[in-house]
Amino acid sequence: MSFDRLATSALAGAWQDIESLLDRDPFGGDFNTAHEICTRYAADPNRVALTVRHEDGSADRWTYRELDRLAAKAARVFARAGLKRGDRVGGLLSRQVESWITALAAWRSGLVYVPLFGGFAPDAIGLRLDAAGVRAVVVDQRYRPALAQAQATHGLDPAVFVVGDVAAGTDDRSFWTEVDRADADGPLATTALGDTATLLFTSGTSGTPKACTMTHATFVSVMPYAKCVLGATRDSVVFSTSDPAWAFGLYSTGAAVMALGVPRVMYSGKFVPEAWHRVIREEKATILTTAPAALRRLTDTFAQDGVPPTLRTVAAAGEPLTAAVAAAWAGTGAPAVRNGYGLSEVGMLLGDTQGTETRSGPGWMSATIPGFDTFLADRDGQPVADGQPGLIAVRRPRHQMSSGYENTPDLWADRWRGDVFLTEDRAVTDPGGRWQILGRDDDMIIASGHNISPVEVENALLQHPAVADAAAVAYDDPIRGGVVRAVVVRADARADDGDLVTQLTHLVAQRVGPYAAPKVVDFRSDLPRTEVGKLRRAAVRELPIT
Repeated sequence: MSFDRLATSALAGAWQDIESLLDRDPFGGDFNTAHEICTRYAADPNRVALTVRHEDGSADRWTYRELDRLAAKAARVFARAGLKRGDRVGGLLSRQVESWITALAAWRSGLVYVPLFGGFAPDAIGLRLDAAGVRAVVVDQRYRPALAQAQATHGLDPAVFVVGDVAAGTDDRSFWTEVDRADADGPLATTALGDTATLLFTSGTSGTPKACTMTHATFVSVMPYAKCVLGATRDSVVFSTSDPAWAFGLYSTGAAVMALGVPRVMYSGKFVPEAWHRVIREEKATILTTAPAALRRLTDTFAQDGVPPTLRTVAAAGEPLTAAVAAAWAGTGAPAVRNGYGLSEVGMLLGDTQGTETRSGPGWMSATIPGFDTFLADRDGQPVADGQPGLIAVRRPRHQMSSGYENTPDLWADRWRGDVFLTEDRAVTDPGGRWQILGRDDDMIIASGHNISPVEVENALLQHPAVADAAAVAYDDPIRGGVVRAVVVRADARADDGDLVTQLTHLVAQRVGPYAAPKVVDFRSDLPRTEVGKLRRAAVRELPIT
């Protein structure tokens, strides 16, 4: 058998293994996300699906049966509000059970769920609600003022269901009052594999947000990640720290884990390392999923308070894992971080998969996740020469996270080169098959004719003990032209800026090369990052030089 046929057979086998874990196998005309990740486990009244821990130390627990029943009741509430199959339901929520009740209710009844991040500004909320044509919104009372401003600015009038207190004199309805009054007989739609289940807006830092169409098969695309990187099994307890407004929280560490019948834990409060440590310890979590940015802050707590004894796997995604963060984390005695890379358009593509641990290393990922065929390409989608950096490309997989951009179909078409999806992220590989992410293609810095990876510069800066966080971006100097600018968060605010600038410049020159040494270095108390910890480079570029 030829190499290509062997590879094709391996890809097919990987997906067959995943599909065998589902209830609808082989796939037919009836395939529904809510059924696959919740309803089919509801026969067991004691099977815990979700635990939500709160800042005061209290916990709320829901079984699959309870979530299924609440979703049926919420589906009846939406039907009474006049929503019909294909209509859009927004969730302006956070790490709370209502996010899952709303999503499950939408999916089971053929509605389309539109998750919205609670940290969005009113205009960002309004743009997304308008683009999605949302007819109803479930909103936490914390975000109701922002929603009201978005409605006024964009002329929106959806039905509003508030989690919490309802303001007098409004047409708002109480979500829980309506659910409590409803019968558990909401519409149960017959949906197909390719029917739209979710409209999820990417967290781009500039330009029009892209509305990714997620089908009822979307969660299948990230089940290989849940199995092969997280290592989730029936005996696992997954502490999922990402907000379910994003793909990583909703699907990669949410629906994909639920499809395996594995219990999950969320924390409803703000990130406090000591609180996370307590949750892991008290809930006996075996898997922690988070972003490298959180690991930076969690390291000291683990070093001081010890590693919770049940913790077996730590998985990070959302931004490159630097050698400095990985080394500091390893010093705590905690499990080595399993790095991962993915995007909302395709799914989780690369990671430190089980069985490849000896090949992994700080800043590198050991393998392509089973089911995907990835390679490095130029902008035409053609493979680059061995040892050369290129754009991460993936041949059309059997299951893909998104089926298109609803609001920008031309842009979606531009991402394809035949059957090859071209990402905007640059990487390199080594002879052992490992991958290292260099950064976004449009974030690459061109200085003195050199293409400079901002991630390489940042990795060097973070080696200095006086640096707590760092970002590298391009800067157009009026005299020198394109140069590297470093924006640094000091670990010690008392450090002398002049001496530190000299040391950092020399450090980058030594570790990356003189051509990459920053010509501009300025300091901030923190860096702009998204909820899931991604560095917002566009926002960094907009920061005035101090």
